[in-house]
Amino acid sequence: MKNQLLAFLLPHIVKSLIAAFDLQTVKLWIDKSIDTIEDAIDKSESKVDDSFLPMIYAVRSLLDIPDDDDSAASPKMA
Repeated sequence: MKNQLLAFLLPHIVKSLIAAFDLQTVKLWIDKSIDTIEDAIDKSESKVDDSFLPMIYAVRSLLDIPDDDDSAASPKMA
């Protein structure tokens, strides 16, 4: 019963969330999330996690989310 309710409600919840946020805000959140992952990889002494960087760059390219770390014009998340 609980799974059925969740399966019924989830598409409506996702649709509402998508409608609540504009594309630029979603891209900003994704950019900041990816930045956090990149920072963790940079701080890591292991070189194994460096293998994830090409995938991260591919995701940025695919979703058209440039790495705006150096851009003074990029909005900041609170």
